[in-house]
Amino acid sequence: DVIERSWWIEEFMSESGLLSRLLVLSEQTNDEAWFWSTYLMSDKLPFQWALLTMHFISACCMFLGYHTQKACFLSWIFTSSIQARTIVLQQGCDGVIRLMLFWSLFIPLGARYSLDTFRAKTSYRDLPDLHCEKRRLSIGTAAIMLQLAMIYLSTGLHKAKDSWWVQENTATQMFFFLDMFASKWGRLVAQTDLLPPNVIEIAHIVVYWGCERIFPILVFSPILTEGIRIVAVTGYLSFHLSLFVFSELGLFPIICMVSWTLFLPSSVFDSYDQFAGYIAKKLPEIAAEATLFVLAAAVMDLTKCVVCASQPLNGWAV
Repeated sequence: DVIERSWWIEEFMSESGLLSRLLVLSEQTNDEAWFWSTYLMSDKLPFQWALLTMHFISACCMFLGYHTQKACFLSWIFTSSIQARTIVLQQGCDGVIRLMLFWSLFIPLGARYSLDTFRAKTSYRDLPDLHCEKRRLSIGTAAIMLQLAMIYLSTGLHKAKDSWWVQENTATQMFFFLDMFASKWGRLVAQTDLLPPNVIEIAHIVVYWGCERIFPILVFSPILTEGIRIVAVTGYLSFHLSLFVFSELGLFPIICMVSWTLFLPSSVFDSYDQFAGYIAKKLPEIAAEATLFVLAAAVMDLTKCVVCASQPLNGWAV
């Protein structure tokens, strides 16, 4: 997201761009009067680049799990600021990013698979928020999961008033004909019979009733919780992967896929740890076998070259 926004920082965020600081402040409505942004402190281009660089560094630190909670807080501040600075350019995924970052402040993101845990193990120091059980239950975990589910439930309720979603079941088919959203693969579906209409209609029903009505509620079921969540996460990952392939919705599919991993039960990560541990033990053997295979292939190629070089040229003529 930071890299994408850096492409048009001069056009939209500098004093010589289309959205100068004075213009943004003068055009704010009463509803937008409470919006704050560090990017509105100045519209000088070097200042904007400095803030964007700090934004990028904080995002990288959060991704790697280095001082995770501090990096998450700074990422949320910078992300909210840059969205408020260019509010006319916002898209659907901006709100999802902002909300997920906010609720991430209240969960221990750095407790697993992070540089923070690596530092704690190598330095034998106790770092905050790293000593937690495999299953974490808190207001923060409940809030971020409810927030994600509410995004889909509210979307489904909003679509209930549209006939092409509820009665005609043609919304998904019409989507492929929207050039502003459809990718080249989506346009290929619209122009050919790559996907039969019955398949598209079934996909439409699954998305509307499954992804936006049933699963956002079922993932909180106290019965068969692990199985339901694995099925739900698999369905949502498939749904958003298809959006990524057949549409051009920016980072929205990727953000949603990452967000839904929050619902994966701890048994999935336990299995991953066991598999990773097995691979780590077998890695020296695998590397040795691969090295022997490469050396054997190299010797065979060298032998073939020597034999070919020793033969008369006419014997190899075609």
